[in-house]
Amino acid sequence: MKIKFIIPRESAVLPLLFSLLMLMGMAGWPWSDEQRCDRGLQKAYEELKEIKVKDLKEGMAVTRAAALLGAAKIHQQFGKYRSCIKKVDKARDYLDNLN
Repeated sequence: MKIKFIIPRESAVLPLLFSLLMLMGMAGWPWSDEQRCDRGLQKAYEELKEIKVKDLKEGMAVTRAAALLGAAKIHQQFGKYRSCIKKVDKARDYLDNLN
């Protein structure tokens, strides 16, 4: 005895995927803003420690990156994680341009 599905299989996949994405979002997957801020700060500070400054231009970029990371740390402490992430990303851009 074969069971016939009223709903075609292709149309059942979309709601299933949507439900799965919603559950992952509620669980903070892959990372919440707080975790992204924290991990970004850790990586950026590690990169900052490894930088060897060769000239004044590079020194200015490192100073800007350090100032942005300090501001990001303050935003993290006040729970403004989106702003923290933006500042960390900008600081890491400065550091990436040195390499």
